[in-house]
Amino acid sequence: MTLERIHKILASAGYGSRRACEKFVEEGRVSVDGETIRVLGTKADPETNEIRVDGERIKVERHKYYVLNKPAGFICTAKDEIGRDRKLATDLIDDDARLFCVGRLDFDSEGLLIVTNDGEFANLMTHPRYHVEKKYQIRVKGVVSNEDLAGMKEGLWTSEGKLKLDKAKIVDREKSFTTIEAVISEGKNRQVRRILSKVGYAVKMLRRIGVGSVRLGNIPSGGYRVLTKGEVDKLRSAAVKIKVAPSNQQTKKTVSKVKKPRRS
Repeated sequence: MTLERIHKILASAGYGSRRACEKFVEEGRVSVDGETIRVLGTKADPETNEIRVDGERIKVERHKYYVLNKPAGFICTAKDEIGRDRKLATDLIDDDARLFCVGRLDFDSEGLLIVTNDGEFANLMTHPRYHVEKKYQIRVKGVVSNEDLAGMKEGLWTSEGKLKLDKAKIVDREKSFTTIEAVISEGKNRQVRRILSKVGYAVKMLRRIGVGSVRLGNIPSGGYRVLTKGEVDKLRSAAVKIKVAPSNQQTKKTVSKVKKPRRS
């Protein structure tokens, strides 16, 4: 018998982050062998106990991890939230498990997308506190100047704060187009597109080519492969290292004094 905390079992079964699953317990939505559980920290054996959420018995599945080369024109949610019946990225994977995307690539973007049924792993990859690096290849209309590139790395103010590219370099300049490789560690909505738009460049192609130590490689558009145990372990390790890294109190104090520039 292996006893685990209820919220951890639910997260691993794909019901959301651990914190979200804690709320399920607090709200009385979880039962074990017919008894409603409201105490955080309660443990159960997912193989021998009957665990239900909102009356539905959870299914404890073997964890699966894929890397998919998402084409443009597919969405990363479990259903089309605006009712257009658009194609789902998860449907490209031939697996009956309840899979979901780790983070998102927007409808017009393509490239590396991790797909899994492990909710705890997904939270580790996407929660803001962990800052797992994501690498992109971007083709924009126009010739990007070195000054604009430096400004995007320095950061640009938006309605929700400062957005920036952690790393960026120009890999090709043509007559009317520029190709950039960029790295971000945050995951704000349409972050890369918004940064480029802010400095006046229209994105013509945006492809994610790396997440942490995992690279897209030669997977064809719409194709996928299984992530190896070593790759999954490296992603976990990278996220945990960032989480436990000691904070610099002086740096925090200095950063807190930075204010947005006044608008003229």
